[in-house]
Amino acid sequence: MAMGAAIASHLVSSAIGVLSGLLFASVALFWLLYFFIVQVRLADANTTVKDTGWSFLSVRWPVEALAAYRALLHEGERRRWHNRALLHARAFQRVLLLLLIALVATRVLLP
Repeated sequence: MAMGAAIASHLVSSAIGVLSGLLFASVALFWLLYFFIVQVRLADANTTVKDTGWSFLSVRWPVEALAAYRALLHEGERRRWHNRALLHARAFQRVLLLLLIALVATRVLLP
């Protein structure tokens, strides 16, 4: 019985490491794409986005800027991997965060 608990604990710990790394990579990829693709495209199109006063990476997501960017995209452009990553990053990161929280709670509850 102790061997099974040790294996389960090790698997949960490994999954926590993988998920936290994937979450970090997802956040880093989003902000790189956001600054180098979305901001450049909006500037090229002379699109002004209402300034919401959000503080960097802490409180809000750049919803208005992404909506303006989405409006500039043609149907074929929406299918590119980087546009899909930008437009669905928030949902993907929330799912990863919930899975990570569940795994950490599981790790805490395991003996």
